[in-house]
Amino acid sequence: LYNKSLAITSKQLGENSPSTATCYYTVGTVYLKQDNLPDTVSNYSKALSIRLKKLGEYNTETASMYYELGSTYLKFGDYANCKDNLEKAKIIQEKICPGTIQLARTYFNLGMYQYYTNDRISALTSLTESYQIKKKVCAPDSVEIALVCGQIADILSEIDEHKSAIDYYKYAISLYVKQPNIDNAELTRLFFNVGNEYFKTGDCANAIEAYDWSIKIITTYIGENDPLLIDRYINLANAYQAFGKSDEAIAVLQDAEQIQNANPGNKANLTEIYNTLALIYNGKADVDKALYYSLQALSNEELLNDKESLSCAITYNNLGALYLKRYDFDQSLAYHMEALKIRKSLLGENNINTALSYEQVSQAAGLAGKKELASECSRKAIEILQTIDPDDTSSDSEVRRTAIKILTDLGSAAKLSENYSDALNLYQKALVKAAKLYSRNEADLIIIHSQIAHI
Repeated sequence: LYNKSLAITSKQLGENSPSTATCYYTVGTVYLKQDNLPDTVSNYSKALSIRLKKLGEYNTETASMYYELGSTYLKFGDYANCKDNLEKAKIIQEKICPGTIQLARTYFNLGMYQYYTNDRISALTSLTESYQIKKKVCAPDSVEIALVCGQIADILSEIDEHKSAIDYYKYAISLYVKQPNIDNAELTRLFFNVGNEYFKTGDCANAIEAYDWSIKIITTYIGENDPLLIDRYINLANAYQAFGKSDEAIAVLQDAEQIQNANPGNKANLTEIYNTLALIYNGKADVDKALYYSLQALSNEELLNDKESLSCAITYNNLGALYLKRYDFDQSLAYHMEALKIRKSLLGENNINTALSYEQVSQAAGLAGKKELASECSRKAIEILQTIDPDDTSSDSEVRRTAIKILTDLGSAAKLSENYSDALNLYQKALVKAAKLYSRNEADLIIIHSQIAHI
C-alpha cells in the first residue's frame, strides 16, 4: 500500500517533491521493521537525495534522514557508513537545532557506535552529551533518560569507575520502574549489573539485594526456568560466599544447576557452577566435595570438547590447588602446568593470569622438590608483573589485586623454604602495591605487614 502511495505521489507531484521524499522514508521504515537492510537503505537514500536537492544540507529534515540512515547502519553493524551519516546529522543539528531531543538521540547513537568499535572514552563523552540534553528537554521520568543512563553505567563499569556506575544504574532503575509499560528485560539487566558493581566494591549486602530483585523479575514476568537465571544465581552465590553465607551460596548454585539441566541447550554454564561449588567447599575445608565438583567441571569440559579454553584453565587451577592441600604435589604440579599452557596460548606471556599460573606452578614445583622449575617460574611471574604494571598504576584494580596475591604467595613459598631474604623482598614489593590500592585497615594489607614483622 505504501509503495502504491509512493508511485501515485511520484507521478502526480514529481520524483523530487518533498512529499515523494516522505513516501520513500515511510516505505524504508516498513522495510526496516522487516530487517531488510538493502531496501531500507535504498529508500532512505532516495529520501535524503530529494531533501538535499529541495531543502539543502542545513535543514532539520535533511539532518533527520542522515540520522535515520546512520541508525540503520548501526543496527546492522555497518559501522563505517553509520559513523559518516551520524556525524553529518550531528554537524547540522549542532548548527541549526542545538539542545534538541533530535541532537540528543544523534549523540546517543553516535555513542553506541563508538562503544561497539571499542572507543570507550569517546562513547562516554557522546552519551554524556546526550544525557545532559535529555535532562533539560525531556520529562523528569522519561524513559529516554533511563536508556542513556544505563548505557553510561555500562561504560563506567568497564573502565572501573564502579561507584559512578552504581549511581547511574540506580538512577536508570528509578526511572524504569515509573514507566506505564515496564521493560522487564532491561530492568532485570540493570539490577543484575548494579549487583555486579556492588560486589566489585565489596558491598555484598547490596549486591545480594540487587541480584534478588533481578531474579524476582525474571521468575515473575519472564519464566521460572529461564536460562537468564543461571548467571544471576552464580553471582548471587559468589556474593553470599563473600558475605560468609556459604550454605545459602550452595543452595542457589543447586538451583542454577537444576535450571541448566532443564534447558537442554548450551551446558557451558555447568562448568562455572561446578567450579564455584568447588571453591565454596574448599572454603569450608571440605576438600573431598571440592575435588568432586572440580572433577565434575573437568568432565563437563571434556563433554563439550572445551579442554583448551580459559574456563578449563580455571578448572585445572582449582584441581591443582586441591591436590596441593592433599599433599599430592606431583598431581598438583601437573594440573597447574596444564593451566599455564592454556593461558600462555590464549592470553600470551604478558598477562596477569599467565603470571598467576607461573606463581602457582612455582609453588607446586617447590613442594614437589623441583627447585629449578620453581625458581624459573617465580622469576617469570615477577618479570610479567614488572612488564604489565611497572609503576603500580594500572586502572584495572583486579590486575593490581592479583599482582599482590602473586607476590605474597611467592613470599610465603620463599619463607617456607627459609629463604628469608627473598621472602622479605617479595613481601615488601607486595606492600608497596597494597599500600596504593587498599585502605590502612584492609585485611590484606595487615597480613602483609604481619608477615614482614614475623620475618
